[in-house]
Amino acid sequence: LQERDVLEKRRNRSEARRQHRLGHVGWERISQVFERIERQNRLILGAVGEGIYGLDTKGETTFINPAAERILGWNSSDMIGRDAHQLFHHTHGDGSQYPVQQCPIHATFSDGHVHHADNEVFWHKNGEAIAVEYTSTPIFEMGRLVGAVVLFRDIRERQQAEHRLLEALNEVEQLKQRLELENQYLQEEIKAE
Repeated sequence: LQERDVLEKRRNRSEARRQHRLGHVGWERISQVFERIERQNRLILGAVGEGIYGLDTKGETTFINPAAERILGWNSSDMIGRDAHQLFHHTHGDGSQYPVQQCPIHATFSDGHVHHADNEVFWHKNGEAIAVEYTSTPIFEMGRLVGAVVLFRDIRERQQAEHRLLEALNEVEQLKQRLELENQYLQEEIKAE
């Protein structure tokens, strides 16, 4: 009878060890899957040409992709854990203060809606103004607002192209008016002859 109890205890311990090993192996497999997904997400964020950064509900940066680092001049170690508004979105293009209460990015934290801005300024680490357009999207976790992700693009080249186009259109308009005046002058000359 005692041997049967000892044998039963051994069987139970053996089964427990087997289950523990299976659980550990299963956990390692799950961990590998999550690591692979995280690697893929980092590759995707790294490949995107637009700047992307994440914020928590306090406005502190939680992640930044390489394009955002390149555009802003800040690296991730400079930005993570710091208030993004104070770091590079604190003033308007004319240098006037940009109160955080008026910032569409921070409005995302209070109303939980997507906000878009077409012509704002972020400030490069060297102090240069960068014309940007951006979209701030809220992040919810289990129904609770936990932050926002901001996707932005540098629009300086587009603005320069638009400016050159306007100048060209103005020049064409001036040439058109000049041709009309010359045509009118020539018509009068013909009539006079």
